[in-house]
Amino acid sequence: MKRILVVALALAFIGGIAFGDPTNQVLSKNAVGYVKVTIPRGALMMMQTPFESLSGAIDYSTGELLGSNVPNGTSIYFWNQNSQEYVSERFISSRWQPGTNRFERGEGLFMAIPATAGSNSYDIFLMGEVPDTLNAPTSDTAFVQGLQMIGYMYPTAIALTNSALTNIAKRGDSIYFWKEDQTWGSERFISRWQPGTLVLQPGQAYYYSTTNATTWSESKPYTWP
Repeated sequence: MKRILVVALALAFIGGIAFGDPTNQVLSKNAVGYVKVTIPRGALMMMQTPFESLSGAIDYSTGELLGSNVPNGTSIYFWNQNSQEYVSERFISSRWQPGTNRFERGEGLFMAIPATAGSNSYDIFLMGEVPDTLNAPTSDTAFVQGLQMIGYMYPTAIALTNSALTNIAKRGDSIYFWKEDQTWGSERFISRWQPGTLVLQPGQAYYYSTTNATTWSESKPYTWP
């Protein structure tokens, strides 16, 4: 079984939990960290970064976020929650094209590795600064009526039922997530999340569907940094 590992190399332990393919690995040192996402060829993966850009910008370019350790023909698809439609980029001639899109912490995307890729799997390193007490004691994500592709904004795992999503959820809200067997799973809020077993993992993204325009606000769940 492949697993997710959350390890601290310096002063703090953030936390960890095991789950199936694909493999994610989170490390941090001196408030700089990365999520390692391993994607098999021919597979799709939903992902997002829980880190701040190392450049100091509020968001990442496609190349800064995803690097270039992918085969030509790799595609990403991300959801424009305002227009409620997909936007895409493709890795061609060793660069992302058009390469003009920007991604903030907690903003999700799909990556698709072509089935004809030369290696069995590819490692994606989502790197950045660990959100700390000074720059991100709380993190907010605006929700519109409809779909949004989101992720937990801090580099640690948290049970859905322990997250602030429980506080803002309205009857009928749904969460959809892409599983290791390349099928969908879901949670639905009636008077509580059902089945209520989802754990929000660092580096993973989810669809959230709601009829309620609101703001998801989470407090930093760890002491250091």
